[in-house]
Amino acid sequence: MKTNFLKELYKPSEELYNKILNRISNEKSIVAMRKRLIFTSFVFAFSVSCFVLSGLFFLSAVSKSGFFQMFSLIFSDFKVISSYSTSFILSLLESLPIFNIILSLVMVLFVSFVAKFLTKDIKNLVFYTHIKY
Repeated sequence: MKTNFLKELYKPSEELYNKILNRISNEKSIVAMRKRLIFTSFVFAFSVSCFVLSGLFFLSAVSKSGFFQMFSLIFSDFKVISSYSTSFILSLLESLPIFNIILSLVMVLFVSFVAKFLTKDIKNLVFYTHIKY
């Protein structure tokens, strides 16, 4: 009889047991969110560095193609440019490094896409870690 009384005395309530299981479940989700945040941060850093490299490649290609020199003719010989406007515009378009422009735009989209996920992960982690149990 005495042992049953002690078992009942030291037996935790069902509410406490459920609170402990909920806390463990919440901690597991917080750890998963932290891992996702770390991964997303590395992907964001990689995408920003690729964006910077694509921008440098774009500037290098523009300077090699002579686009700036041809574009500066607008300000120096405007009368000649206005008389041969179609030929000038076509040659200006031919000198544009289209591949590098597309690559830079793709990298802008990739950086913004990853930044969206990074801000979402930061928001979720901050919200869930400040919940009072």
